[in-house]
Amino acid sequence: MWASRGSWSGRTLSSKCSRRGAGAPRRINDGWKLFGIDAARVFSSLIKVLIVGAGRWGHIPSRVVERNLPLVTVVGVVGRDWQSQLVIRKPDAVIVASPSATHADIVVKLLDLKIPTMVEKPLATTLQDANRIAEAWCKSGEPPFLVDHTQLFSPAYARFREIVSKNPRTYFGLSMWTDTIQISDRMAVWEFGPHPISVIADCFSPRNIGCSVATNGSGYRIICDDMAFYAVMLGFSEYKRRIFNACTEECTYTLDDLAPLGMRLMALSHTTSFATTLYTPATPPLAVAIGTFLDAVCGGPSKDDRRMGISLPLRVVTVLSMLDQLSRQVAC
Repeated sequence: MWASRGSWSGRTLSSKCSRRGAGAPRRINDGWKLFGIDAARVFSSLIKVLIVGAGRWGHIPSRVVERNLPLVTVVGVVGRDWQSQLVIRKPDAVIVASPSATHADIVVKLLDLKIPTMVEKPLATTLQDANRIAEAWCKSGEPPFLVDHTQLFSPAYARFREIVSKNPRTYFGLSMWTDTIQISDRMAVWEFGPHPISVIADCFSPRNIGCSVATNGSGYRIICDDMAFYAVMLGFSEYKRRIFNACTEECTYTLDDLAPLGMRLMALSHTTSFATTLYTPATPPLAVAIGTFLDAVCGGPSKDDRRMGISLPLRVVTVLSMLDQLSRQVAC
């Protein structure tokens, strides 16, 4: 159905994609240059995006597109009638921002139509659903596909990952503070865990990841083969926090996931004074994630980005499933 309208593997999109008509186009943010995306090329044609999910999370990507992505048009933010709206609006790509438990049914149908799809994290809330999506993606010919693990598109995280890759003798720790163990009928790890687990999976790919309950009962161990150790401490606090610590021979680095002004990376030298670096990119990480996805839709180099595809989000769901089971054992 959609294949006849154009190809996601090349620059040609739908027959209705065209240059923006009269009126001043939105200015291309120079911040794109930080992420290796040629915004002038990617957004030179009008790209139509449909957002599935009419709740709060559905309107967030809509606002981000409006403010940051020139020549990208959101043709609708739709709810349960998304399938009929898909036929009417004929988008070039779809962003799924519905409740996590509904992702699998929606995404599988989109992939059956070979439609480029971006999904709000997590990919799914069960390993069975995640595998269904993975199978559908492979059968569909692997169109551009991205799960919005937003923090992976932050400059602070990029720097943190670079430090990790250059310092094999590094000790790691992750502390997560939450105000609840269980949210509705889902464990807190599904609500609070996708971001930090995606950082671990991306930093240490392709190492195997395992989980166990800490011996003192105050947290969980996440082990990446025999090369890295994470102590995940699930504490209770009025404020939600996720903090990574990486200790090298020269410095201790702290990646603060939920800093008030955005993700920041702090460095404490073991021999000199304390220094803080605050990363505040001109382009929000979510906008970069969407831009990376659309670059792949347009046939750009982002199609080969390590964060694209099913491998990373499937690893994240696998680890979350293990933590879910451990959390239920602890809660009993």
